[in-house]
Amino acid sequence: MEKTIEQIMASYPYEKGGITVEEATALSKYAANITLGVIVEIGSFKGKSALALSHGVRSTQSESLTPIFCIDPHQAFTGELGGKFGPNDRKDFFQLMLDSGAYQEVSLINLESTIPAKGWDKPIGMLFIDGDHRYGAVKEDYQNWYPHVIDGGVIAFDDSRFLSGQTLGSAQFVDELIKAGAQPIETVGKITFFRKPCAKPVLRTTTSVRTLLVYAEQNIVCGGLIRFERLGHKLRRRGVEVSFCFENYNGTWQPTGFELLTPEEASNRNWGATLIPGAGFSDNFIESLSTITSKQFGIRIQAVLNDRSRRERFIAVNRAFKPDSVFFNNSDWEEGSYTDFLARKFTVIEGAVDCSHFYPAVSSKSKTKFVIGISTKSLERMMPVMQQLKGDEVLHVMGYIPEAVKQSEIFQKLHQRNAIVEEGILSEHELPAFYHKCHCIVHVEDHAGWANTAAEALACGVPLICTSAGTKAFATHKKTALILEKYSTEACVDAINEVINNPDEAILRASAGRTAIQRHDWDTFCDEFILLLNDDGREHYLRLPDLNMFGKWPVHTRTEVLPILKDLVEGASIFDAGCAEGYIGYLLLQAGCKRLDGVELDGGRILTARALSADDARANFIHASLSPWSDFIEKYNNKLLKKYDLVLYLAVHQHIPESERIATLTGLLARASKWFVMRIPASYYQDTQLNRMLSQSGFTLHSEHLSDNPGGAGPIRLYRRDN
Repeated sequence: MEKTIEQIMASYPYEKGGITVEEATALSKYAANITLGVIVEIGSFKGKSALALSHGVRSTQSESLTPIFCIDPHQAFTGELGGKFGPNDRKDFFQLMLDSGAYQEVSLINLESTIPAKGWDKPIGMLFIDGDHRYGAVKEDYQNWYPHVIDGGVIAFDDSRFLSGQTLGSAQFVDELIKAGAQPIETVGKITFFRKPCAKPVLRTTTSVRTLLVYAEQNIVCGGLIRFERLGHKLRRRGVEVSFCFENYNGTWQPTGFELLTPEEASNRNWGATLIPGAGFSDNFIESLSTITSKQFGIRIQAVLNDRSRRERFIAVNRAFKPDSVFFNNSDWEEGSYTDFLARKFTVIEGAVDCSHFYPAVSSKSKTKFVIGISTKSLERMMPVMQQLKGDEVLHVMGYIPEAVKQSEIFQKLHQRNAIVEEGILSEHELPAFYHKCHCIVHVEDHAGWANTAAEALACGVPLICTSAGTKAFATHKKTALILEKYSTEACVDAINEVINNPDEAILRASAGRTAIQRHDWDTFCDEFILLLNDDGREHYLRLPDLNMFGKWPVHTRTEVLPILKDLVEGASIFDAGCAEGYIGYLLLQAGCKRLDGVELDGGRILTARALSADDARANFIHASLSPWSDFIEKYNNKLLKKYDLVLYLAVHQHIPESERIATLTGLLARASKWFVMRIPASYYQDTQLNRMLSQSGFTLHSEHLSDNPGGAGPIRLYRRDN
């Protein structure tokens, strides 16, 4: 039989480690409630507090016990209160781990805490700071390790209270945290416990990831690959080395200063992260992405580098690659438009431009020719435009013009009158000179992710004519560019003539455009990208960026149940079967419910729910599966009410194994004394057995509410128990 924490602590007197039974009980309680991540203790002394943490972890009787990492150099040291520490404590630590068996969960990192923090890559569910108690050291431990703590994770400080005759830096720092607005959960003895709140993530300049593999089919010239070459130079300054892997090397593009690998060479290495740039690949290559989903490829990132017109291809990549994170490089992918993608995290990181490299021209432009610059993607549309202009305009084309185009009659006519110039592939250092000689840049694609040509043009102070494809982030009609909302040859001709005839206004727009584009710099892009490399371990559900939630479900598609409940919540006891990150629960608590019990299978979401509720005494979030219902009740019945005024069963039923659905539904209906709210796909409401069970349990349909929200989980039905 497992010993109680009191029995364990009684075996080791206070001088064997500086915590009391009361404090050990608290440490054990919080350790038992860590549902995601690892536990890190800074300053372990002889291991007694680690033993308390181990007891809590073991008490859960989970098949997978939470790992505990104890960080202590065990070097000769005199503490703030004169205590002597040193290598003999290491001996006692090891002995205690052996005697107690806690070595099975506890690992000792025999280093100063600042060293492992630099390369730490494990999400932390609980952080216990009990090392060097000098103010500066405590603050440094907090600053170094806080970013690794999952939202909702616990942060505890030992010696956190001011005591008579003591001036501990740890107490001073905790006092400052509280004065700055941090709300303690509780203080037990001399240990104060906090919970990390949900908040907009702070951009980070470093990551524990040291290698990033960009994996593509062929080394062709394209904006997607060039983008990650540019990013690679920035990441190198942050300690991340980028390598490129191509299945086919027949292309012409060669990244400067980066390692090139074959798939076989890449598969013989371990990677911190692997990224797939876009979806312009063959079906065979996309299918082969399923071979690079193992842990050796690290964090898997899918970069969606075009608008929704390429959805089918991006979905194919998504299913084969099984990414951890998906990022979109343009705002065309609005909330709710990517609910059919699979990943643990979704974000938008629009493109960037180096405004120190791309700068306005100093020398004057040609006075005899009006130079129009384009990329080859705009060539097909621009040749008819050039035919209609028939003046001194010359079209300069970045890239190689396909031979088939060169053979066309329209090209031949333009070529004969020297109205078109093929620039070929331009190197990075040649690009500014190209823009400097252009009187305007025209970007007229129908579909694009981030329009590099348009962005670079504005950085160089060149007037821009464009469609909205790939330019929404920086192009505003008549302010920074002339936008062709509905493209036609005539509209494009008119826009070019507008620039020709009113050059001063065009320059003013270009100047405003340069100001606008400066917001999209590579350092900011790099900061946002590094957030993808710092995995918090969570599978995000709702999309609430200001609360550090980057799921795929727009919040309004889930909160639309609240108006239905507005007259039922105040003073009610509520059971939320499938509470996700607890956002609905958080709003119900604000609306005045008397008690809220939520159940969620995902441990990370449980931590988020606890953070959102700020450990409200009315709330209880249980990390468990509802099915089999008999197992759930056997383990958690003592934590539940026999009856609730309101039971929520929202978008859960279809995810329960079919053989367990009716039993789970029956159990939930039995707990509802007044109201039962269900949300399932419309087809499930046709289930005769389901409707019979509702009727037999004494419930009558009170109202039905349909939803047309994208990604909605079906109609919401409110049932009332018959009197």
